[in-house]
Amino acid sequence: MSSIRRYKRQRVEPRVVTTKEWCYTNTFDPELQDWSNDLWFISEAVRVHPFVLVSGPGGCGKSTSLKALRHLITVYTNLRCDVIAPTGVAGMNINGLTMHRWLGMGILKQAVDERFISTVTRNNIVNTDVLLIDEVSMIHPDFFAKFSQVCGICRGNSLPFGGIRIVMFGDFLQLPPVSINNVSTAKFITETPLWHQMNVFRIFLRHLYRQSDQYFMMILNKVRIGQVSERTLDYLSRRIIVSNNNVSYDVIRLMARTAHVDAFNQSMMCRLQEEPVQIRATVSCTSESRFHSTSENAKLAEIIHDPDKFFNFPSWVVLKNNARVMCRANITTDICNGSMGTIVNINSPYNISVKFDNIDDGPENIIPHQFRYNISDKACVSMCIIPLLPAWAISIHKCQSLSLSRAVVDAACFEEGQSYTALSRLRAVEGLHILGTRETIRNGIKTNVAAVRFERDPLMDILTLASRFCKTSALGVVWQRSNISYNRLFHYIITFL
Repeated sequence: MSSIRRYKRQRVEPRVVTTKEWCYTNTFDPELQDWSNDLWFISEAVRVHPFVLVSGPGGCGKSTSLKALRHLITVYTNLRCDVIAPTGVAGMNINGLTMHRWLGMGILKQAVDERFISTVTRNNIVNTDVLLIDEVSMIHPDFFAKFSQVCGICRGNSLPFGGIRIVMFGDFLQLPPVSINNVSTAKFITETPLWHQMNVFRIFLRHLYRQSDQYFMMILNKVRIGQVSERTLDYLSRRIIVSNNNVSYDVIRLMARTAHVDAFNQSMMCRLQEEPVQIRATVSCTSESRFHSTSENAKLAEIIHDPDKFFNFPSWVVLKNNARVMCRANITTDICNGSMGTIVNINSPYNISVKFDNIDDGPENIIPHQFRYNISDKACVSMCIIPLLPAWAISIHKCQSLSLSRAVVDAACFEEGQSYTALSRLRAVEGLHILGTRETIRNGIKTNVAAVRFERDPLMDILTLASRFCKTSALGVVWQRSNISYNRLFHYIITFL
């Protein structure tokens, strides 16, 4: 406890970034050449404002702008810039970490307890000047608030996130956060008191880079805001297929429900002629745990009897050579939760060679990973197993931030923004195949009204008109819900546009 008290006395002030430090604006850099207009606007906003949101439809270059901004900050300033995302697939796409791995504190279901903040977590938070967060729409409001609280504790600063400069990238008309047991009534982080306290500077990217077909882009925009006309349904209905057998099984399937993903992957596994290998987990009490109370011993017995109820991974899995798999654990910076590849050889149930899609070198040997479950403050149970699952199909929640040439999309979507997220992954309509009916497509397109209202803030309409006289495709607005004067708004238009 004494070390904690000493640490709390240290107050980390946010860095003041001067114009002289950001001297890259006149420097030619091939890494930044294609994004000079948008990036200049974003970087100026980041220099002036501590909290910035870069939003826009799928394929407008949010993740690419994030990579360019990280390159810019890392190369041309002396600031430490870290990149994180709420899911493993999104983190892999931007060469970053998941938020939970960077924070090192799990999903923060319970109240924040300073005693369990590790030294690694403290060092990450204290030494970070700029934090770039991708797919911010998928962050749960409760986790967002606790994330800020942990940062404030570690930096000894009462400002949001302890004064770390936060740059968020995401589209709130895509996938919302996965609901967890909580008392919060907010669905998005934009509905929380913390968000309004941050006074976020908003930037909207208009130009689409993923698609080039103007009509397809218009259809996607209609789906995004929930305006589904008969013409839109006619266009999408032309891409309907009767069954999965109509398209090669090498084409990835994007499905709405996890149960359907598991069933399809199981059927594809049965098609392989190779010998199946069953891999079972080992569940045990970790060496540092001490179980003294009756309740803890009872909980341990329950976990060992049915570990699938407690761990976010099955206790056994069947794999074969040549199977498509997804890694479900963070192993290295290149192999993380969401990395996809093909099994080259099953050396043993404890060593499997996998050729990952994002690694150009030879196959990587994957060994058992330890998943942990905390029973109490001092009691912990671990499950050790190879962290690979079949992945001919993936859930739509795991495809956000990806760009695909071909895909079979499940039309039976049930979540707001789910249908748009899946459809907007495709680069061209020719690669899109929809599994369902016209009515299924109609019922599956859902949009969150609050997210539409957030994007259609009245001030954005004024800035849209102002942007016609500007070379950049980015729009900005200071997010203040009350009493913003036209003089102040005009000041920001002149300053940034």
